[in-house]
Amino acid sequence: MIKMIKYIFTSIVAILIFSSCSTDVDLTQEWQDIPIVYSILDLNSSTQYIRINRAFLGDGDASQLAHIPDSINYNYLLDVRVKEYDHNDNFVKEYICDTVHLWYNSDDFYSGYMPIYRFTIPTPSNIDYYDTTWLNPNYKYELVIYNPKYDKLITSSCDVIGNISITKPFSGQPYLAFHTTSKSSIEWTSAKNGRLYELLFRFYYKEVNINNPADTFNKYIDWKLGTVKSSKLTGGENLTIAYYNQGFFENLKNHLTIDNNINRIIGNIDLIITVGDDNMATYIALNGPSSTSISQSRPVFTNIDNGIGLFTSKRTFKRTYFLNSSTQIMLTTRDDLLPLNFKTDT
Repeated sequence: MIKMIKYIFTSIVAILIFSSCSTDVDLTQEWQDIPIVYSILDLNSSTQYIRINRAFLGDGDASQLAHIPDSINYNYLLDVRVKEYDHNDNFVKEYICDTVHLWYNSDDFYSGYMPIYRFTIPTPSNIDYYDTTWLNPNYKYELVIYNPKYDKLITSSCDVIGNISITKPFSGQPYLAFHTTSKSSIEWTSAKNGRLYELLFRFYYKEVNINNPADTFNKYIDWKLGTVKSSKLTGGENLTIAYYNQGFFENLKNHLTIDNNINRIIGNIDLIITVGDDNMATYIALNGPSSTSISQSRPVFTNIDNGIGLFTSKRTFKRTYFLNSSTQIMLTTRDDLLPLNFKTDT
């Protein structure tokens, strides 16, 4: 999902910057301020970030102009707030954003410190061993940006993701097994306001230097299972994704290097389900790879009023398991896996 998020913002900027320099633009018209807003509210995080850039119109090469900080950044502060409303649309509270400057590295645009707006939630909405949330999944959030220079108000709103129920693996099941040649599946019921579901297994292990056992690193490797879309946003829909058990071992062979100087100690494995809302799913669908002609323009999706971009939400659900003994035995003894030097934690 991290790559997905980076892709979304890059696409937003590219659409605005390079379409503004096309032959469809009237270069004699008055200059307009067009803010580009990007924010994904993360229910699992106590700090939320909002990135605000601007489109530009200028003479010369667009790729060169994109490397000039004032071309894509405001050189003054905006007033940025996020308002919280309950399920009856009653105002609950308001978060006033401050700024932090984070380094952004890009070949296509300006590389340097970018002003990012943020707000911090002091206490979680719900504390749970697996799924602690900081934003209230039953509430709605409104983004309000005021540009004092142009007396301009930019707004957007989004609903956040409700709960899912994982029905397979079964609740309380401590182990996962990958030693058979059969197929297995993950099954769950959809969340309210959840449209796009991305699933992966994250396998943890330690790398121990054989010549210096104190030289130990904690690592993990992801096995991506794919994405699923729900057909409704009311929640409660039965969803499933299938996988081949042997894919677990193939993923390890394809992504780990052989190193005779290290042992790899088997750890736990997480099932991670990341859920995106309808706006995120729509934006990705409209801006993903297309088989249409490159000369055919694509529709631009935005849910920002008086600007362009994306104000959306996501939520992550995680469950932790042990590998069963048969899987651990296979991982440490099967001929094609022996070069990876996996060992049990004894």
